[in-house]
Amino acid sequence: MEKLSRKEILYWIYWFGLAVIAASLPLSKYTMSIGQFLVLGAWMTDGFIQRDLHLRFVMFFKNKAALALSSFYLLHIAGLTYTEDFGYALQDLQLKITMLMLPVVIATSPIMDQKNFRWLLIIHILAVLTGTLLSTYILATRFIADLRDIFPFISHIRFGLNIDMAVFSLVYLIFYDRFYPGKIRVILLLLLIWLIVFLALAELVTGLVILVISFSAMVLYVAVKKNLSWLKLSWFLLAVGIPVGVFYYIQNITDQIWTPRPVDLKTLEASTPQGNPYFHDTAYKQIENGYLIYINIQYDELREAWNGRSRLDYDGKDLKGQELKTTLIRFLTSKGLKKDADGVKALTDLEITAVENGIVNTVYLSESSLKVRIYETLWEFYALKFNPDPSGRSLIQRFEFWKASWRIFVKNWLIGTGTGDVKNAFRAEYEEMKTLLAEQYRWRSHNQYLSVLVTFGLPGILVFMFSLFYPLRKTGNGGDYFVFTILSITLLSMITEDTLENQAGCTFFYFFYTLFLFGKRDEHRVIRP
Repeated sequence: MEKLSRKEILYWIYWFGLAVIAASLPLSKYTMSIGQFLVLGAWMTDGFIQRDLHLRFVMFFKNKAALALSSFYLLHIAGLTYTEDFGYALQDLQLKITMLMLPVVIATSPIMDQKNFRWLLIIHILAVLTGTLLSTYILATRFIADLRDIFPFISHIRFGLNIDMAVFSLVYLIFYDRFYPGKIRVILLLLLIWLIVFLALAELVTGLVILVISFSAMVLYVAVKKNLSWLKLSWFLLAVGIPVGVFYYIQNITDQIWTPRPVDLKTLEASTPQGNPYFHDTAYKQIENGYLIYINIQYDELREAWNGRSRLDYDGKDLKGQELKTTLIRFLTSKGLKKDADGVKALTDLEITAVENGIVNTVYLSESSLKVRIYETLWEFYALKFNPDPSGRSLIQRFEFWKASWRIFVKNWLIGTGTGDVKNAFRAEYEEMKTLLAEQYRWRSHNQYLSVLVTFGLPGILVFMFSLFYPLRKTGNGGDYFVFTILSITLLSMITEDTLENQAGCTFFYFFYTLFLFGKRDEHRVIRP
């Protein structure tokens, strides 16, 4: 076996560091950082040994595309000049150092060959597969009230983005690269199908929507550039047909939520089979699966019957922190049962466990995961009619985040709040708005574009967009399959998430975007010149 030179050893440490990052993106923030230290350490050690470290920095500053990509991080440094909370600012700079480190290192390192690039894709795919299998195991062996709890490593949103990237990598390996023999490609195809099924099974709606839109955009791009009439027509039919089908599907669920079942309020029973009087609030029209919630209730019977079947106190909280009696009443209503001792007795042991875990509707147990996610979202809008508090409602509370973000931006439109003062600005704005959001839900923008406007003002959003798109023009990689993929996935995710404001999201984007722009051979164009 031929002995490796010192330079070759350092290159393989560098590549191994990239592989560790790729494997860590869906699984571990800790090893994600270790991978970055390996990459940086190998790069710097080689530079010291070769005595060309200064030349690498010169190379970086001459690489206008790489410099532009890093300009957003440089903006964060500039934002220190007018910030007051330096502790928060330095923490933010540390979290986002990937924005500067990866472009500097990858843009001045040797371009990897197709074999090594292919292996990085495979490693990331296998890591994503591992994550889905672990999540499926958790789902199969525990009672899960909130599907977000099946993702122990990173947030479900970021995990969904990793699945999207893995799906596009598989599409490339199966249908475009075609390096692997037929049997292996069949296995990869099965894996591709599993990842898409998992998106639906785990209710990763954001990831599923981003996948559909990104794939549709890519197909349209190819159809237009190659002037394929049949593909353009197919795309148009699907672009019309899918939204229409989704509309009617959602309309059906909306009817289930909003349409009350007929009930004669004049003939409501006065007492339970045990002779205790029912409570009826006929003025309160909120329904669950069409059934009025606040009729046919006997609180004393509920308390006694519930406490006889559950370890959780009727007058306490469920495992989601909600009032248990409210959860129980909603669940019984959703099944069309009266809220009395007989109603509690009619529940199965599984349903008792569901109520303990904060499940408020039998639909959440009996329907597909995707339908449940849609149902929950539509319920948020329905419930606003009766309770304007957006706290804990995933979509509704985002409107409050966006409102606060826009108000902060309007007040600081020229230079923003500065790198370190974002948290304090939101705290003050929520107080000024007199928001109904509970303290634990008073979060930041949940929209990357608004987050940039808040922090750096109007000039900041221009620098941000420049940092993303100028490298495409300078490198000529706008038609690259992988560049198109990572940009599409991330830009769409930024509409509902602060994608770059956390380690997992920031590393995900800058690792893949920098790698696809500067770290591989130019062999992956969607449209070849």
